[in-house]
Amino acid sequence: MDFKRIAYLIILQLLSHFLYSQEHGKLRMDVSVDVGRGLAFNQLDFGVGASLNPSYLILDNQKIGINVSVFAILKNIENKEYTERQAISSILGTYDFYLGKQENFAFSLGGGLGIYQFNHDISYLLFYSNGNIISKRETIFSGNKPGLMIRPGLEFGKFRLGLELNFVPSYSYESSMATQAGSMDNLFFKWNLGVFIGGGRHKKARW
Repeated sequence: MDFKRIAYLIILQLLSHFLYSQEHGKLRMDVSVDVGRGLAFNQLDFGVGASLNPSYLILDNQKIGINVSVFAILKNIENKEYTERQAISSILGTYDFYLGKQENFAFSLGGGLGIYQFNHDISYLLFYSNGNIISKRETIFSGNKPGLMIRPGLEFGKFRLGLELNFVPSYSYESSMATQAGSMDNLFFKWNLGVFIGGGRHKKARW
C-alpha cells in the first residue's frame, strides 16, 4: 500500500472540488499545526505535526470530511543511551457536530475512523574497546493500523483550537538491543491550532 501516494491523490482531488465548487458556504478547508505527546505519562515524549481537513457542511450544525495528518513523536527524551522516533501518517473519515453556534464562535464535538501508518526507529551509539564509536539506526516497526480519533474543538472567527485523542492498537516490535523488545501502546493526543477557509459564517444553532 503506497500510503503517501494515496494521501496526495486524495488531497489533490479534494482541493479540486474545493476550488471549483459553486456551492458557497458548504465546503471548507482546515489547516492546522499540531503539538502533543503520547499518553504513556511514565516517559517523556514530545510531538509536532500538521493536519489538513477538507470538509462539507451537510447541515448548519454538522459536517463530514477527510483528515490527512503527519505527526512525529520523539520518545523517551530523558534516555541518554538511544534516540527513539515515531513518525505517524493518517487518513481518517471525520464527522463533527456543533453543540452551540453564535455569530463569531462555536463549540464542536467530533471524531474519525481510518488508517494510521507508523514508522518507528531508534538510533544509538556502539562503543568498541579499540576506541571506535559507531552510530546505528534501526527501524523496529513499519506498518499500518486502524484507529479512532475523538476531537472537541472551539472555533472563533476563522480560527480553530482543538484537542485530538487518538486510539490505535498496539504493535509488537523487536530490536537488536535487548532492552527494545515488546509492544508499543499507540495512544497519543494533539493540540491543534489552525485556520479554516470557506464554510460561511457561523449561524445560531437550530435545536
